Amino acid sequence: MKLEQLDYHIQENLIATKPIKPRDESSLVTVNEGFEIIKFKEIINQLNEKDTLVFNNTKVINAHLEGKIKKRNVSVNLNKLIDKKKTIWSAFLKSNKKPIINEEISFPFDLQAKIVHIFKNNNTNFFHLKFNCNLENLKSILCTYGKTPLPPYIKKIRRINKNDLKDYQTIFAKKEGAVAAPTASLHFSDKLFAELKKK
Repeated sequence: MKLEQLDYHIQENLIATKPIKPRDESSLVTVNEGFEIIKFKEIINQLNEKDTLVFNNTKVINAHLEGKIKKRNVSVNLNKLIDKKKTIWSAFLKSNKKPIINEEISFPFDLQAKIVHIFKNNNTNFFHLKFNCNLENLKSILCTYGKTPLPPYIKKIRRINKNDLKDYQTIFAKKEGAVAAPTASLHFSDKLFAELKKK
């Protein structure tokens, strides 16, 4: 089977660009002998006392940055921390000209990143960026200057806004470091979580 066989077209107006409020009012498809569409909050009726739920408590960081290589704009999406001591991250870069090894990206707050390695995986270019500060300082700058790393299908439709970091954070997010939300977990509300604990 080819990956292209799984592609399908969907109208943009059918794509949600922000979570429904309250979160647990979203739809959920249940499959037994047939299938049924219910409200996500009704998941509690699908679970038994001895069932186990495993939650990902990762916390999304502001992993999207806008910088410049010389005078041209470059969009940076941090993907994975490669070297904690040297503050090297794997990242996706978007620019009108392909970035090359040893080019430097300049950001506000005197932040800079040097491209130290480029490799391709599944026709996607990945760039290893070495930042000019330690990891703690970089985290602080990301909190102030970075933006929420929205999924590409949403960024095609609208711009990033100030509500996104809250909207794309789960209610049980604790451990910082994720560059994308565990999206299925976004449907849990505080009320539903409390009810699940009781059950």
